[in-house]
Amino acid sequence: MKLNFLRILTFASAALFLASCGDDDGDGNMDPAITGSFVATNQEVENNTVIVSSVTMSQDGWVVIHRDNNGSPVVPGIISEPKWVEAGTSTDVEVMLKEGETVEEDEDIWIMLHTDNGQAEVYEFDGANGLDGPVTDAQGNIVMSPITVLGEATGSFTAEDQAVRNNKVMIKSVTVNRKAWVVIHADNGSGGPVVPGIISEPKQVEAGTTQDVEVMLKDGVTVEDDQTIWIMLHTDDGTIGEYEFDGSNGLDAPLMADGNIVMSSIMVDLAATASFSVTDQTIMDNMITVSSATFNKDGWIVIHADNGEGAPVVPAIISVPKYVEAGTSEDIMVEFKEDANVMAGDKIWVMLHTDNGTMMEYEFDGANGFDGPIFDDDGNMVITQITVDLVPMGSLTVTNQPILDNMLTVGSVTMNKAGWIVVHNDTGENAPVVPGIISTPKYVEAGTTAKVELMINEGAQINENGKVWVMLHTDDGTMMEYEFDGSENSNDKPILDTESQVVMTQISVD
Repeated sequence: MKLNFLRILTFASAALFLASCGDDDGDGNMDPAITGSFVATNQEVENNTVIVSSVTMSQDGWVVIHRDNNGSPVVPGIISEPKWVEAGTSTDVEVMLKEGETVEEDEDIWIMLHTDNGQAEVYEFDGANGLDGPVTDAQGNIVMSPITVLGEATGSFTAEDQAVRNNKVMIKSVTVNRKAWVVIHADNGSGGPVVPGIISEPKQVEAGTTQDVEVMLKDGVTVEDDQTIWIMLHTDDGTIGEYEFDGSNGLDAPLMADGNIVMSSIMVDLAATASFSVTDQTIMDNMITVSSATFNKDGWIVIHADNGEGAPVVPAIISVPKYVEAGTSEDIMVEFKEDANVMAGDKIWVMLHTDNGTMMEYEFDGANGFDGPIFDDDGNMVITQITVDLVPMGSLTVTNQPILDNMLTVGSVTMNKAGWIVVHNDTGENAPVVPGIISTPKYVEAGTTAKVELMINEGAQINENGKVWVMLHTDDGTMMEYEFDGSENSNDKPILDTESQVVMTQISVD
């Protein structure tokens, strides 16, 4: 409605002009005792008919339409057939334009109420005879109002099947030629929308193209996996900014294109949500333990390597993907791949993924859209970085040999984390003397080391049988400080093999 300051002024001038058409002495001129009001909105004019939503008159009267002239009605001439209405309230009053009269898009026209105080049901107002004059309100103002003729509302939108997060449906783009509403209707189970009720808050969009339109579902409305909903465009031709469609009042009706409602169904499901708890830990049997995980739908727990800069390497994973059913699970064991090559002290990323492709088949490759990471309500991946340790493991190769220059040579040592090689004396009963050692402890880095030389302590007394024990120890206390004292709580204990036997070898020395 293009109502401006000039129009406000012309209201008064029109009232003065019309008042000069007669007096109120009871001889048929404007009668202040006759009251009336009406409701009309900007609208498309179809079949040369203007719809006045409601008219209330204290006595029988007329509804007429005047053309606009720079913000005021052209009087006394009218461009409509006068529409007679009975006293009381009439709804959806159809006022026909006269034959030969047309209106254009964006044109303003004036709707006005007139009395019927001359010959009953004969419109006689000519601006001079005092008959069928305009109705006035209690303040003496003529009951009239302009509306704007609207062109045909057009629109289109693009929306895709999606997971609904935070009760929000995303419309990729909406294009309309004037203000309009985007709403969501439920599916009626027969391939159509439930109308007039909507399950969303109506979303108003401006004329033009709007990208990424967020439409909120109403409080209490939830969606299920594989649920169908209907997105529909509606006009905003009633009270601007107020969604008024009820299926019968003619306001804010669905937009049409080629005789069809502008609407489309999409498939939605409930967005995957999940949380979990995992802490720094030692890898046991090539697995880590996730303390607990809660999924609202089946999903995956996987492990990504760290890129060295505090972020996960994706899409590659270093674990066997672990399938987890919806609900809460505890003490979930996630196994590393055989070639994972995880070292003590490494940082790894434990991450939760959806299972939205082939069920129970992990398909995430970073591009195909399947089994992607799960996100929290703030749009962040559900992921945690932890530091892992390894159960010390090792092996050694050493042969019988003479001690030359107090040195003993170990052919090779393989350890999965840094530790110690030491030499223990023999008890004489094919067992090592512990905790004492007869060598200087030799620190060895993780990996395989060849030809490790051990210095036998000067003055060390080797058992008369000439046998010693070469043994591997951890370095789990103060780093690079040998601390084994044989007690239960001692640091740097002997390394055990998979059979829980100490990794050591007895050799004969000269």
